[in-house]
Amino acid sequence: MNEKKKKIEKKSKPPKKSEVEQLREKCDEYLNGWKRAQADYKNLQKSVADERGQMRKFAAEGVIVPLLDIYSNFQMALEQLPEGDRDNGWVVGFGHIAKQLGDLLEQEGVQRIETVGKEFDPRVHEAVQDESSNKGNGKQIISKEVRPGYTLADKVIVPAKVIVG
Repeated sequence: MNEKKKKIEKKSKPPKKSEVEQLREKCDEYLNGWKRAQADYKNLQKSVADERGQMRKFAAEGVIVPLLDIYSNFQMALEQLPEGDRDNGWVVGFGHIAKQLGDLLEQEGVQRIETVGKEFDPRVHEAVQDESSNKGNGKQIISKEVRPGYTLADKVIVPAKVIVG
């Protein structure tokens, strides 16, 4: 009986301390790896969401740019009307259509580039004429806007055509 007792004691001996430590280290290693993977996944989700948002904005660019030409033509036509015709019903109606189109473009994030009285910036302005006396020297100020320019989400989609002088 004594022998059986010794055998049972040998079988039920707790594992060596180093084995327990090794298992804990392995467990901690797996847990930390899982936490890193979870953080990487969350970062990936944020990145994908941001990328989708950017894609939506710039996918609309293909439709917005042609609409900007139409909108600019509306604006120029309304500006050229003789004073006596401005109160006509059809002119007022076209003015409302132009305003609706402008509001829609603004909702989509389209912003008009400021021009007259501003310093010429080749990143957002396109000089179609230079009337200044200091060509190549110092600051050039925009004197007239020939065609408006627009940005979409801080990206120039239509440069403003201007006269410098």
